[in-house]
Amino acid sequence: MENKIRPIKEQSERKGISVPMIKKLIFNKKLEYVKVGAKVFISDAVIEDYIQSNTVKVEEV
Repeated sequence: MENKIRPIKEQSERKGISVPMIKKLIFNKKLEYVKVGAKVFISDAVIEDYIQSNTVKVEEV
């Protein structure tokens, strides 16, 4: 998987997470980001790590 930095809107569309939710995660320091001027970017690896670390595993009974 290629690790690109992408704008918030693009990551939102790719991962199915709303733009306001991504902005909230950034504001609450839950996601690392890259800021270039006024634009904010998130790397593919950061968003994927966040999803993996917040995935609830199902235990077999």
